[in-house]
Formats: sequence, C-alpha cells, structure tokens
Amino acid sequence: GARRRSRAVPKTRVAVSGVPGGIVGQVTPSGTVLADWNGMTLYTLPAAGMCVDRCLDTWTPLTAPMAAVPSGDWTLVRRPGGAMQWAHKGQALYRCMEDAVPGETRCEGTDARSGHAVRVPSEP
Repeated sequence: GARRRSRAVPKTRVAVSGVPGGIVGQVTPSGTVLADWNGMTLYTLPAAGMCVDRCLDTWTPLTAPMAAVPSGDWTLVRRPGGAMQWAHKGQALYRCMEDAVPGETRCEGTDARSGHAVRVPSEP
C-alpha cells in the first residue's frame, strides 16, 4: 500500500502554567507570548488608565467570564459599563485589531500608542 508522508506541523502553541483558562502560549518570531484561545497575541498598553473611545478602534479588551477568579499575577479590572477584563501584573490585557492571524505582533512598538506583547515568563 501507499504510505502517507506525514507533514511536520510547526508547534505554535505551548501550555503555560498559572494562567486562567482560555489563555495559551503562542510562539511568534519574537518569542513566546501570552495569547487568547485563538492564538491572538495579548498586549498591555503603556498609557495609564483604561482604553476607551477611540482607543477601542485598535484595541479589544480581553474580557473575563462572569465566573472568573483572580489568581497570582492575574487580576480583574472593571470596565466602564461593568464588564470585567483580565489584567496581568496589574496591567489590563488587550488584543490588537491589526493582528490578523495567530502569532502576529503587529501592534508591538516603541511609540506611545503601541502595545507591549506579554512574554511568557521563563520556567525556573
């Protein structure tokens, strides 16, 4: 019989310990970052305060389910309107509208409007 050649699929997701359900590690060209279940990079924003109004044209808050429980570096912040949003080490988490596929980090940069992709901490 004909043998099927198996294609090696690059491993792009990694398990990360100590994160809430639905958060994964996503391998990107610039290192492993925290991502949502779909593999979309999670960012913190350099500006103090909550992203509202025009800021939301670029940034989508990582909302938490009603039953979410803070743990370790993971806390919850209340958004205007009452929804809860995940925060990591005290900084609210967002997805960027410019990232089209899992593993992209298009919104990472150094200017005041850019975000910072959240790197997966190295295991001790």
